Amino acid sequence: MKRHIKQFCLPVLAALAAACSDFDLQDQFDAEFHKVVGVSENVFQSDDVQTFYNLGIDGNVRFHISRGGSDPSLTATVSLTSMTAEEIAEYTSFYTALPTEYFTLPESVTFAPGEERKAVDVNLTGDQIAALKSALDEREPDALPYALAVKLSSEDGTTVKSDKAYFIRPVIVNDTPDLTIGPEDHTYKATDEETILFFKRGETELTVDMALAAALPVDVKATVEIDAALLEAFNASHGIHTEAVVEMERTELEYPAGTTSVGVKLTADDSRFDRKEDVVVPLLVKLDYLNIERKVFVVFGNAVPLNKEMIRFGDDKPADYSMGTFPDNLIDGDKETSITTGGGNGQWWYNYDNDYYGHSIIIDLGETAISELCLRYQTRTSLETLPGGTSDDYPTVTQNGKARPHEVGLGVGSDGSNWTFLGKTIVSEEMTAPDDWTSGIYALDEAARYVRFGIVRTWEPDPNNTQQLVYFANGGWWSELSELYIYDGKRKFFE
Repeated sequence: MKRHIKQFCLPVLAALAAACSDFDLQDQFDAEFHKVVGVSENVFQSDDVQTFYNLGIDGNVRFHISRGGSDPSLTATVSLTSMTAEEIAEYTSFYTALPTEYFTLPESVTFAPGEERKAVDVNLTGDQIAALKSALDEREPDALPYALAVKLSSEDGTTVKSDKAYFIRPVIVNDTPDLTIGPEDHTYKATDEETILFFKRGETELTVDMALAAALPVDVKATVEIDAALLEAFNASHGIHTEAVVEMERTELEYPAGTTSVGVKLTADDSRFDRKEDVVVPLLVKLDYLNIERKVFVVFGNAVPLNKEMIRFGDDKPADYSMGTFPDNLIDGDKETSITTGGGNGQWWYNYDNDYYGHSIIIDLGETAISELCLRYQTRTSLETLPGGTSDDYPTVTQNGKARPHEVGLGVGSDGSNWTFLGKTIVSEEMTAPDDWTSGIYALDEAARYVRFGIVRTWEPDPNNTQQLVYFANGGWWSELSELYIYDGKRKFFE
């Protein structure tokens, strides 16, 4: 049976093919569908700003036009013209058209048979960019910002899709692109003048990343040098440091045209200096072509690695005595996960020890006995309205600091039972309190294996009472912690 069907179909298909050879598919479509074009990109996004730099070099804005339709064998030509102020107003009331004196626009784009996509370059010379920068600086503050605005049209029978018949991009001119020094997770402080990076505890290699805010159309050279002369100013601001001995893989770098990032690797040899001493690598970064000079200081962090087996409640309460996952949330590196006191339900830090430590946590450092101590905690930065009330009852904790410690106590010990009290610190005497706090540096008489940290006072919760700091056991608000860090040594720069 199958053989008979096959034998029957073959001649039928052959006959159909012969008939189709005299059939013109284009006859089935109106002429307006034979060739259709439109802008490939998003035609307008107010936050997609084209930035130029006043460096005496040319720049351009590139977009693409795509061609479709039923007959790819035809030639299609698209005309390009700048929009007038009236025309751009049909699409946005927030921008006005960039005057044509500041750019050169191709008059047309032609698609040869079979071509499906063409690039369009709107060019600005270095002189035009400089003139535009001057014009922008002189404009009235309330003047509408400029946007490059191009419209498409055709007179050769090509159909321009109405929703893809224009291209609008806001434009600005800056003097030089910003330079960001990283990596971000190794950055302690960053300003327009200096960046402080750090080696983490145990790290021997660190790549200093240098990222430009935008790619440039030319190659840009950079130099990175260890400059001991920078130490004097650094020490004036951050205490006395000496120069650490590191190896740097290269001193001359280059951003090839179109790229934005390069890096240089530093290798620390612990046999050549003591990390517990106040040491720093002073670097001077220069991009002469862009007139950029940046001071970079690489210090050595000394955070003790913590795991959940090292942390317990001061009263030996189980982990479920917290609103949150204890102690995992304290060491997961995520500020938005936390542990929270249970307020009136008798959970977490239930036993108020005394006015020295309040409700405490004990950290067992194991074999990492420390001779100098610094402690840091973090709380969440985005907190919801406090549980147990409504937004009418209590302001959110981001406004008033509730759920954040206001006074804390610190102690150390060698056995986890007997303690040397280091002192209490008032974090804040106001209703607000910081979400990131670091203690002072304590020089210990003896090396300590155990650290005891407690929340002593928080803020009075009742909005109808006089607002004040109160001891936790006397009605203070519950509190919460997100991250906990212990540092060994005289480190002012932390992980």
